[in-house]
Amino acid sequence: MSEKQVFRALYVAWLIAAGMLVVAIAGRHPYAFYAQLRWICCAVFVFSAFAFTYSAVDVYQSCRKDPGVAAPGAFHLVIAVVFAAGALLFNPIISFHFRRETWLLLDKISLGVVSFLGLVCSSKLEPPTILRRWFKWLAWLVVTGLVVYYTAEQIIHLYGRYALATATTTATVYDVDEAEFESDSGQSGVTYTGLYRFLVHGKTYYGRTGNYTDVGDKLAIRYNPADPDENRDSTEGLMDRALTSIIGIIIIFGALYFWLKWILQSEKTLPCVKHQDRQAKKRFYHWVENGRFHYVVDDGPRCDECLAEMRGLHCGDGGSEFLYKPLPEPFSA
Repeated sequence: MSEKQVFRALYVAWLIAAGMLVVAIAGRHPYAFYAQLRWICCAVFVFSAFAFTYSAVDVYQSCRKDPGVAAPGAFHLVIAVVFAAGALLFNPIISFHFRRETWLLLDKISLGVVSFLGLVCSSKLEPPTILRRWFKWLAWLVVTGLVVYYTAEQIIHLYGRYALATATTTATVYDVDEAEFESDSGQSGVTYTGLYRFLVHGKTYYGRTGNYTDVGDKLAIRYNPADPDENRDSTEGLMDRALTSIIGIIIIFGALYFWLKWILQSEKTLPCVKHQDRQAKKRFYHWVENGRFHYVVDDGPRCDECLAEMRGLHCGDGGSEFLYKPLPEPFSA
């Protein structure tokens, strides 16, 4: 099996594992699903570890006479070790038992590793240029759509909690949620969040507050009469809740802008239609010769060598209608 065929098989396996990990991250599922997740991820990671180990050995054997070139083999070996660790973690024979939050973090890390390696190793597949171009645009549109959807959802939620929360009532803290944290300064601690509940028309609704952290505390809350699930502690300001989200959204939209700018910039230079390893500007090719204006019917970017070759073809046999089409009237420079 060639290297390209191995990486195609890896991509199929990674897509299956990534799909399972995304579903696992999205919510809670029956035990049978997590058992299947273990078997699938373990099999995929074992296959990936063997593939990268074989690739590392192959690179090392071909480059062992030049130690300075053997570094890629070491990189492949590191990736193989990472996948071996993932296979051990997800193995269904000797199961590891962690809290749900820990498994959620491990699933996200595994998904990130698979996605990152998928991007890094994409050149191994040698996809057609048109496919790479469409993939860039599709990826940007999908990510932008998700960001817009999430932003709109957050805005609607905040609007309901603050602008539409016109009714008031009294709530009672019935439980306290504790969460450990570690800061960059090395200090650690515990944050407490009060969980409160209140009644509207005989139905119980719930909310969270960081200002009341003792069970039994009474607090005034504001809620949306049309949807009491949209409620907040009346002492909580908009910026207390939304500042971090606003900063994050600004950063994400800034990243999307520069990503789009990079895509548009890359569209100005594309691989030459004849020499895929050469970049050529996407432009309108023309020249003036013997008082006549000539131009290339542009079916793709061409490097200078291809242009010179086609110009020679035109001068030698009068031109090819497919490649060239001189203007009907003389053109003076």
